[in-house]
Amino acid sequence: MNSNLSLLPGEFVAGLTEGEGCFALKFRRDVKKNRPNSPVYFGWQASFVISLRNDDKPLLEKVKNTLGCGNLSYSKDFVSFQVCNTETLINKVIPFFDKFRLYGKKYQDFKLWKEAVELIYRNKRKGINIKKGRKGFVTVVWNKEDLLRLENIRQEMKIFKSKGHPFKWTR
Repeated sequence: MNSNLSLLPGEFVAGLTEGEGCFALKFRRDVKKNRPNSPVYFGWQASFVISLRNDDKPLLEKVKNTLGCGNLSYSKDFVSFQVCNTETLINKVIPFFDKFRLYGKKYQDFKLWKEAVELIYRNKRKGINIKKGRKGFVTVVWNKEDLLRLENIRQEMKIFKSKGHPFKWTR
């Protein structure tokens, strides 16, 4: 079997993204309930998602093959292709959309999201809160300007989203 049959033209994936894709940027709050005192951790997460009806699963499998990354997840009526790993976003998703350009509002959304992913990647393995750990170790923390820029990017991206939900967590 020819493996190229399971690939889509890059222009098609870009067009599908224009209509059905989402460049998401979230500020997450995670509570580790299985640890003493249930510590709370905050962090930024970027993801690329395309959601379609369940009967379009074969199309999203081809998107996954074309990009060479990502996962499919299922809900009652929908299937979603998503990439959440920052390193994969940097090495596969961003170069793909740099090559197969988006247009209009989705391009503006992508440019902001790309900047945010680069900031998150630059600050990986750094904490948001300054905490003194066991034996006097201090968590390496994010650059304050990078945190402020991410907050501004998230606010700027809000105009490109169809659902204007209020932010759950703020820094």
